[in-house]
Amino acid sequence: FIQDKNLKLDGFVHSIAFANFQDGIKPFHETKWNDFQSAAQISCFSLTQMSQALKDLFTPSASVVTISISNTKATAYGYLG
Repeated sequence: FIQDKNLKLDGFVHSIAFANFQDGIKPFHETKWNDFQSAAQISCFSLTQMSQALKDLFTPSASVVTISISNTKATAYGYLG
């Protein structure tokens, strides 16, 4: 729908994250591969995918940024931290 309006973007802020904690937060070394892979896809690689999808809408000086967590106790976010 953005393309239909002939709009240009000066930037994009990525703030997407997900981790499966269905079984509760466990020690890092007990992380299941499928859960880690899903978290990396959604929380990290989606920045690349979204930027690729929007590339034709960016102005030449557009910026792409992401919001990250700042936490001194990584266990609060489990393996996502």
